[in-house]
Amino acid sequence: MPENEDARLAALYELRILDTAAEDSYDDIVRLAAFICDAPAAAVSFVDIDRQWFKSSLGLSVTETPRDVAFFTHAILGSDLLVVPDATLDTRFADNPLVTGEPHIRFYAGAPLVTEDGYVLGSLCVIDHAPKRLTVKQESMLRALARQVSNNLELARRTAVQGRLIAEREQAVAAHRQSEERFEAAFRNAAVGVSIVDALGRFLFVNKAFCTITGYSEEELLARDFAAITHPDDLSVNVALAEQVWTGQIPSFVLEKRYVRKDGSLVWVQISVSHTREGRDHGEHSVSLTEDITSRKEAERAQAEAWRRTADLLAVLEINQKQMSLILGNVKDIVFLLEVVGEESYRFLFANPPFMDVTGLREEEIIGRPIQEIIPPPSWDLVLGKYAEAIRERRAVEWQETSVYPCGERIGDVRGIPIFDSQERCTHLLGTVHDITDRKRAEDERAHYLREVQERADRDPLTSLLNHRAFHHRLDTEASCAQRDNTVLAVIMLDLDNFKFFNDVYGHAAGDEVLRLVANKLRTVCRSSDTLARFGGDEFALLLPCVGRSTTEEIESRLSSALHELSYCAGERGGVIPISISLGAALFPAAGGSDYHVALQRADDRLRWAKTGGDTEQMARRIRTDAGARVQGFSMLDALVTAVDNKDRYTRRHSEDVMEYSLAIARELGLSETEQSTVAVAALLHDVGKIGVPDHILRKPGKLTPEEFEAVKQHPMMGAVMVHAVPGLEETLDAVRHHHERWDGSGYPFGLSGEETPLIARLMAVADAFSAMTTDRPYRKGMSSEQAMSILEGGAGTQWDQTCVHAFRRAQETLGES
Repeated sequence: MPENEDARLAALYELRILDTAAEDSYDDIVRLAAFICDAPAAAVSFVDIDRQWFKSSLGLSVTETPRDVAFFTHAILGSDLLVVPDATLDTRFADNPLVTGEPHIRFYAGAPLVTEDGYVLGSLCVIDHAPKRLTVKQESMLRALARQVSNNLELARRTAVQGRLIAEREQAVAAHRQSEERFEAAFRNAAVGVSIVDALGRFLFVNKAFCTITGYSEEELLARDFAAITHPDDLSVNVALAEQVWTGQIPSFVLEKRYVRKDGSLVWVQISVSHTREGRDHGEHSVSLTEDITSRKEAERAQAEAWRRTADLLAVLEINQKQMSLILGNVKDIVFLLEVVGEESYRFLFANPPFMDVTGLREEEIIGRPIQEIIPPPSWDLVLGKYAEAIRERRAVEWQETSVYPCGERIGDVRGIPIFDSQERCTHLLGTVHDITDRKRAEDERAHYLREVQERADRDPLTSLLNHRAFHHRLDTEASCAQRDNTVLAVIMLDLDNFKFFNDVYGHAAGDEVLRLVANKLRTVCRSSDTLARFGGDEFALLLPCVGRSTTEEIESRLSSALHELSYCAGERGGVIPISISLGAALFPAAGGSDYHVALQRADDRLRWAKTGGDTEQMARRIRTDAGARVQGFSMLDALVTAVDNKDRYTRRHSEDVMEYSLAIARELGLSETEQSTVAVAALLHDVGKIGVPDHILRKPGKLTPEEFEAVKQHPMMGAVMVHAVPGLEETLDAVRHHHERWDGSGYPFGLSGEETPLIARLMAVADAFSAMTTDRPYRKGMSSEQAMSILEGGAGTQWDQTCVHAFRRAQETLGES
């Protein structure tokens, strides 16, 4: 047993591959292994706790064997090929029931299936009923195919993990949706009135409580604005505060005002208003929490009248301090009496217990002292000014005041009532303070919570951009504005190229940093009127209103130029890594279309077109279809191309570019249609041998070591062996095998020189080099076409066939002229 058996089994079980149905990707590799090694039987097997189970097999009649008789049990302690030329002569296997009985194994070769963490889970093996030996190339190809099985397993594992993450995300989205529904339900059924208004003050949403407060139905309110139901005397203050909120001068406000109900009666309300620039459901809007305070206002009015009558009674009866204590000592509000001793000069004659509690002073420390010695200094100017106003206008005055006392900061509704003698002189002032500190704090907390909930609901937590849902709400608003104002809205979808590379090579923390870097760069590109969102994963979305006569191509070009030099600094591990972004744009409305969903789909289609190579991708698809119609065993061809795609997304795009460039050279050289068809298929397959190159070498950002380069140099021969296994592709073999030969004979794998290298390989070498030099890789930026062409012309006659280089130059010039 391996020392890491428990961990090895855990890795095997994590794949959830045991006892699963057959899959073409494994069956194809098993058939290919049997063909390459000229063996009648082959299998992909996994070693469980007590059995060897076959995921795919050829020439075997069983689906599993006991573990203790499995050949590969002997090799599971290692990580290299196990070869048994003749099992009857090997003491380890001579008496094995699989040798002495069915299936009568004489020859066995098994390559380990090793995970990225180094666990040997099973093998890709070939079996014969007669003794034999493999060639070095056959052993190399068996190892390469085993690595491909391991790659398939890793891809399946990551797909499963991604599936679980997607499921978790869907659960989170569903939970978020339920939370929103509860949030919506809470708004609709809240005891407090809730309303949402747009920039023009029009109601966009009202709940049941708000309808009850105003006496209007929901439909009637949605056809009005707030000004239509606000009392005229309160409207100017309301509008002024709303303007300050919408222009960003203040974040929110609280106002007591009157609404005119549908039946003409007045209702006093307190509104708490906050503003958000990106809406939950309604674009830019303000949210108002409305509380019916009619009863409180009536109570306050009654109390004010009572205090006025009390003041009149005090003036008539000349009640002394002791009598006032008996009358006002149990009142919960703060009450005090001041004697007017001169202009803006007052001293205390009486203060009730709540006053003493707030100030922290005893009665004897208050009575007879000037007002400036008792109330906090910041309030002096306000208090003295209000008292002067009360005396001058011979009426009670009211105001709201925040003061700091020993007990802390307190907020109160303050009232000052002047008392006049028989000669019409103001001799006293009666003061009252109704403490509203707790009420104000609750209002502020409620308003803050409302803003916070709205912000969280609309923002992506990683980039702080709008999220997918908020983007769609914003798109709805902007599309409506574009139609109403007869302007053009641009919808842009963006996607990071090779984003998986950052996560795989540098970790998810680096991937997150790249997303934030892109988000910050996009912020600098956008205008204040534009909308920027993280659409999901590595996708972003933009809305650009009022783009005038700009075409989609012009918009795409401007954005691409602005994002061209973006890069990520990977530190000592990887240096500066270029960040490439594909994008697609669409205009709304366009060609009379009134559905903005169509514009979004067009932008996404153009994005996919940009990522897949556009016309080149379409040409490649057509060539694959044509090849499938005329080449026997097309499923194997398709499996090979898919294997390349799974290995490295860059490789497939590179192969398609090489196809395009190779065909351009072939046309300039006058090759026939049949020869051009062969060139196209060969180009798509020329790098298929890279499935045998280990991932860490293929994706390495830095310079390869000599050993790593030797591994890469094996891929032309690996590819030739694999393509040779597909009937009907013989004419492509020269290109696959020889496209890395050089004109001067210093290339590989055979060191051919000059015209010893077949023409199809010579022209493909030029196309391959040009694509490699100009294509962006995850770890570096591609060079310009002119710079790459200059390098080709400099190497013509040494590295490349100068006839092919000159043909390519002519093809490029022709393309430029057209």
